[in-house]
Amino acid sequence: MTDKEIKNLIKLLANHKDQKLSLTKAFENFIDFSKANCRPQTIIYYQREWNYALTFFDSINIQFLDDIDLNIMIQMQLHFKRQKYSNNTINKFTEMVKMVYQFNAVNNFIDGNPIRDLKKLKKEIVETIIIPRKIKLEIFNWLNKLSNDNVFNLRDKIIIYLLNETGIRLNELVNLKTKNIDLETNTIHLDFTKTGVPRDVYFTNETKKYIELYLSKVEPNTFFFQNLVDHKPMQKVTVNKLLARIQRELGIEQSISAHKWRHSLATELMNSSIPLKEIQNVLGHTELNTTQKYLHSNQEKTKKDILNVLSLQEM
Repeated sequence: MTDKEIKNLIKLLANHKDQKLSLTKAFENFIDFSKANCRPQTIIYYQREWNYALTFFDSINIQFLDDIDLNIMIQMQLHFKRQKYSNNTINKFTEMVKMVYQFNAVNNFIDGNPIRDLKKLKKEIVETIIIPRKIKLEIFNWLNKLSNDNVFNLRDKIIIYLLNETGIRLNELVNLKTKNIDLETNTIHLDFTKTGVPRDVYFTNETKKYIELYLSKVEPNTFFFQNLVDHKPMQKVTVNKLLARIQRELGIEQSISAHKWRHSLATELMNSSIPLKEIQNVLGHTELNTTQKYLHSNQEKTKKDILNVLSLQEM
């Protein structure tokens, strides 16, 4: 680089610093770099977390990165706490802002980084409330009473059976492709996953029976679960409405969300002495410590249950 080019670069950077850096431009700087170095799923994650942070900045009329300081970030933490977000979720929002700020500071789009030392909120251990076996039996008894002549009933049965047997995430379920279901080996190849890493999950012959019946009654489609009116992919809300309906009709008080089915499978596999690494593969966790959180939360619940029993014995 010639002396002239260096002088022009310094001048350009100086002009950058003379002007306030908008939040939009700051994120564009960060995301343009990230697109060349990160998976598409990571970019989607960044965009989602940034959008949550923007809802707060918009609420207090902040439009420029320069106007964000440590005090503003603490206000942001309090704002989302009041909205009942978990500490873990709030930390994701604040870390996103810190990453954008740090990138722009390192690349001289802005002077300094006053939020670099923002402390994370204390991590919460979320108690895993699994779906008890008794409740599962009630649900399957209810499902088995539904007529297999009705294609909607078949769809609903398959949804619950797959949630129970595979630990599939809700987003993975609604994006499941017909071609990825192997009826010969009772295997589903998930290529649209949260982590971007494909994995295989397995289903029982009982589920296979319902899948075959369902496929014989619907028009061929790229997506296995389709809106049976316009044949577009099924929406998440359809699954959530089904779970809410089951909960209401059976009078179940605790949550039976898709994520609870996933937690339940993880717990059952752990209780069956399946190696942690194998459970990690089934659940599609990229890091083993993510799987270990399930184990830790179960241990915490066991500890609470034991202490409750002991306290009753002392009375």
